[in-house]
Amino acid sequence: MSTPRRFRWSALLASAATLALLLAMRESMPNYNARMAPIVERGAPGEYVHGRRFAARVTAVETARMLRFAHSGTPDSVEQRDSSGVWLIVQASAMAVQEPTLIGSAAILTRDGRRYEQSGRLYNAPATLAARELQAGVASAGVLIFELPVDALAGAWLALAANRIDPLDSELQIDLALAAPPLPREFYDLVRP
Repeated sequence: MSTPRRFRWSALLASAATLALLLAMRESMPNYNARMAPIVERGAPGEYVHGRRFAARVTAVETARMLRFAHSGTPDSVEQRDSSGVWLIVQASAMAVQEPTLIGSAAILTRDGRRYEQSGRLYNAPATLAARELQAGVASAGVLIFELPVDALAGAWLALAANRIDPLDSELQIDLALAAPPLPREFYDLVRP
């Protein structure tokens, strides 16, 4: 009689241990968003951060209340854009790793989790770094321009990706080293920077 009872206890303990193991595995498995998130490569300003398709570095960061730029194709026509916040101008350089590519997504990530895409209000402005085709091993310098509230600058990071749709690709995140918001210039001139 003791053998069936011992067998029942050992079967019950084995079942409980298996159930506990399955629950632990389920809880430790990342959710869909974590599995499909980009592969983040982080770096500091001034150093190249390398991803699968391209490498980039931030060389300078400036802020301005207004931007001045010439229409593409008509250099005598100058326009200005003001902002209810501030214009963040990130001077950067980038190069493709193996084959020509574009920076498909440029955004600012703030300390409180907000994300600001590159401004669409400059549709007539000269091409920014994100619009240039990058060649392998050849650094291309340019600017990335964002419009955001002044209070979002401190602790901000630049996020660059080759494609917003391809989730399992690299996203380069570069610290802009803005401990406090810099005082904005009155104008940033894209005509004669």
